[in-house]
Amino acid sequence: MSNDQDIIKLPFRITEFNEDMLVALDRNFKEIEFRLSLLQRYIKQITGGSVKSIVDAAEIWKRAGAITPDGKFLTEKLDGLIQELQIADQAISELKLKDLAVTSAKLAENSVITEKIADAAVDASKLADLAVEMSKIAPGAVNSEKIAPGAITAEKIAEGAITADKIPAGEISEAKLKWQTHLIY
Repeated sequence: MSNDQDIIKLPFRITEFNEDMLVALDRNFKEIEFRLSLLQRYIKQITGGSVKSIVDAAEIWKRAGAITPDGKFLTEKLDGLIQELQIADQAISELKLKDLAVTSAKLAENSVITEKIADAAVDASKLADLAVEMSKIAPGAVNSEKIAPGAITAEKIAEGAITADKIPAGEISEAKLKWQTHLIY
């Protein structure tokens, strides 16, 4: 029926009027009634409603034009049709995300946790100024190799921090002492 014609074929063809015509007409009307009943059932299955809801369901069929012959969706025709509430939790996997689709603007606050940061992924260029606090520096982590020349000035040395036991013998020469300022006249 789909290839040749889109009408209902009736079982009896009435060519002449006689007493058998009433029986044939009755059977034809029953066939028409049966076919209409099937059609209504199919409409209910397709639309999920009644014949009256066909107009509403027509929008769904218009969207079917976004499906290619191989069953894939043409996403440009679906823009705006998918809403957040229509997507189940955990439904979007890594395979469904386009490369570089998730930008930092799309990440929720505090969504990147320590376990998600690759080893050696955070280097000095990614640290903000003054981002590393004293509590984050391990004991012994800062040694003489990691201190820039001239970085330790007199203002940065705490009162009483340098004691005699911290100065090796012979390290302070007479030239380094301002002994003249300590003379009593």
